[in-house]
Amino acid sequence: MREEIKRLMGLQILDRKLKELEQSLSTVALRVNQLRDQTSKQEAELEKLSTEEQEAAAARKKLEREMAEGEARLRNKRMRQNLVRNEKELQALSHEVDSLKDNNQRIEGELLVMMESAGPRLTKIKELSESLAQA
Repeated sequence: MREEIKRLMGLQILDRKLKELEQSLSTVALRVNQLRDQTSKQEAELEKLSTEEQEAAAARKKLEREMAEGEARLRNKRMRQNLVRNEKELQALSHEVDSLKDNNQRIEGELLVMMESAGPRLTKIKELSESLAQA
């Protein structure tokens, strides 16, 4: 009888340890799932930000090209102004020069806005990349 009680007590101890281990395992499994979810969300956000950055870089390059072309046109118009003898043609060229200046200023403003918005996005991309590398 005593031996049976000892066995039962031993089984009871083993049963408690088993329950503790099962609880620990379920806690670890839950944490693993949470980390996987968090990682997948970060990967999705990183993908989105990277795509946005690529699109913004392409738009910046396009605006920079437009601005360079505008500057070249502006230089050509100014050189033509020096060669013009007719007052009417001079006024027309002056109007074109002013229009080109305004357009270049608008493009420059857009470029500045794009560059300012790129800073936080690049910082976030860097943080997410580092976080994912650690995960």
